Amino acid sequence: MANFFQLTFIIALLSGVAQLFMPFWIVVVVAAVVSLFASDNVASGFASGFTAIGTLWLFTILYLDFSTFSVLTNKMVELFTLPSKGHLIATTVSMGSLLGGMGAMTGTLLRQVFVKSRD
Repeated sequence: MANFFQLTFIIALLSGVAQLFMPFWIVVVVAAVVSLFASDNVASGFASGFTAIGTLWLFTILYLDFSTFSVLTNKMVELFTLPSKGHLIATTVSMGSLLGGMGAMTGTLLRQVFVKSRD
């Protein structure tokens, strides 16, 4: 129904707004619900959720890093004993991307359960 870029944009936009008022894990629910109504292909659903949440979390992390002059980021690096700030950012973005991708894939698979295929 919706193409990859539209689905990615919708997931990122709704997840970004939802994260302002709800916990971080709401991105999984948003990706699943959007994919439930808009995605037909499992691989495309996973890729759009993966890309949307990964990009959203990357921009969020970079915004927080620059707005706090890296104070918060440096404290988190020390807390988790990571080699550098880049490792923290890469780990966080990877986890967010996987959460978004699996949420979107779940929504697409759930759609396939309830929607009869046209084959």
